[in-house]
This record gives sequence, C-alpha cells and structure tokens, in this order.
Amino acid sequence: MLNELQIHGRDIARTVRTRWPVPAREAALFFDLFLLKRSHG
Repeated sequence: MLNELQIHGRDIARTVRTRWPVPAREAALFFDLFLLKRSHG
C-alpha cells in the first residue's frame, strides 16, 4: 500500500503543482519491497 500512496500521491501533487516530499526511510522501504522484488521475479 505504501508504494501506491507514494506513486499516486506524487501524481496528485504534480497535478495541483505542489511538492510531495518522500522521507528517505519510506523511499528506501519502497525501493527494497517493490523495485528489488520485481527485478528478481
């Protein structure tokens, strides 16, 4: 769910022209859980 909030939250923020800061801890978690697992099947 976190990855969905980050991706779509950023989309919404871009639409309304505001910032969508992502704390480093959340970015690292997203990277680990979503990107690395997808690249390894």
